[in-house]
Amino acid sequence: MQTIQQFPSWFSKQKPSGKVFIGCVGLLIFLCVCSIPITLLSPSTPKPENVLNTGLQTVESTSTPKSTNTPKPSNTPRPSPTPESGTMTHPYQIQEIAKLTHTYLGNVSEIDFQVVQVIRGQEANVAVKQANTFNDEPSQDMEYALIRVKVTLTKGTLKMNDNEIYVASNGQLFDAFTPLVCCIDEAGYPKFEANLILPNASTEGWIVRPVFINDLNPLVVLGVKSGNDISDAIFFATLYP
Repeated sequence: MQTIQQFPSWFSKQKPSGKVFIGCVGLLIFLCVCSIPITLLSPSTPKPENVLNTGLQTVESTSTPKSTNTPKPSNTPRPSPTPESGTMTHPYQIQEIAKLTHTYLGNVSEIDFQVVQVIRGQEANVAVKQANTFNDEPSQDMEYALIRVKVTLTKGTLKMNDNEIYVASNGQLFDAFTPLVCCIDEAGYPKFEANLILPNASTEGWIVRPVFINDLNPLVVLGVKSGNDISDAIFFATLYP
């Protein structure tokens, strides 16, 4: 308390520069003391949040429907390839035309060949016997088949006879000599033989061969090589479709 009472006398004794310094210090202390209650009494103002204004309106997004799983395509069955005509398992049918290349003694020609008509059984057996009484009866379990064939020349010249035409029945090959049938022309069935020199010329005729009774579809065979090689042969059906 005495210190405060002695302050005026002490202050008066100071030099002017000292008095100015002391006054500044006092003023500074006074301001600091006064700022404390102001700070305590002032309400705290919340700092504004940093808002980024993009200038774009917010659009509520609609939920995009998920794509459905497309079922895998089923395996579509492909059609089986058409078997080649003229084979043993898929012969040319009656009246179906086969376009062939014919070779005889070095002469090459192009022809259309087809089986036109087939007669077998009792009617054929009677015709063979009428043609010549010396013709053999068919063997047991067999009968004769009369087969009418037609050939048309498309290129070159053609010489062809019934000796080139075989018949397969129950796995056996029969040619014009097993058995030999004579004079079928006399029964009204002209024997097949072709001597053609002009394109589009054609001829028809009959061949006679034995076949097994239980064979419903004996096959006419062209292109049999020596030793009964049928590797390149062409086959024709005798059963009407």
